[in-house]
Amino acid sequence: DMYNYKQDEPKLLFEELDKIVAVTKENTNTNVFPIYMNTACNLYKDGLLDPEKVISVYETSVAYMGQVTPKNETEAKLIATKLDDVEKIFIGSQVASCENLIALFTPRYEANPQDLELAKTIAGMMAKTEGCTDNDLFVNVMSTWYSLEPSASAAYMLYKLYSSRGEIDKAVQYIEQAIASEETDAD
Repeated sequence: DMYNYKQDEPKLLFEELDKIVAVTKENTNTNVFPIYMNTACNLYKDGLLDPEKVISVYETSVAYMGQVTPKNETEAKLIATKLDDVEKIFIGSQVASCENLIALFTPRYEANPQDLELAKTIAGMMAKTEGCTDNDLFVNVMSTWYSLEPSASAAYMLYKLYSSRGEIDKAVQYIEQAIASEETDAD
């Protein structure tokens, strides 16, 4: 209802949605999250919200929707659809430019370089952003991810990153680790 009646006052609408999500957290109706994300992106486009706040709205929305335990398959599909909507709105807004992500996440990563969840979040957002996997921050977060949670796929990603940078010794080291992993089949 608020969305229907306050569309002409987007800043107020955003502030109220922000309050609702802050209070109801993972109990927020999943229909609210795409509206919340869309309102934040529109305010960003109008120069009324900074990129860090929009990225925070995205992270908050994804985190809270991830905490919801669906009661049945229908609800699980609805949550997945709303999550997909939030991601599409966020990516379409181009708030998540590589420059913005590097500026936002570099200090956070440097403050806590052994935080696996942070490394996964940063890597995921950078991987979804076009042309944002060939920088030091991405290599660092992938290295953290691999060191804290080794996997064949992470080792293979590091192989690709280092080989594209011409760092052959490191590339060989990671492809050998990927091949030696128990996850890797004989083929």
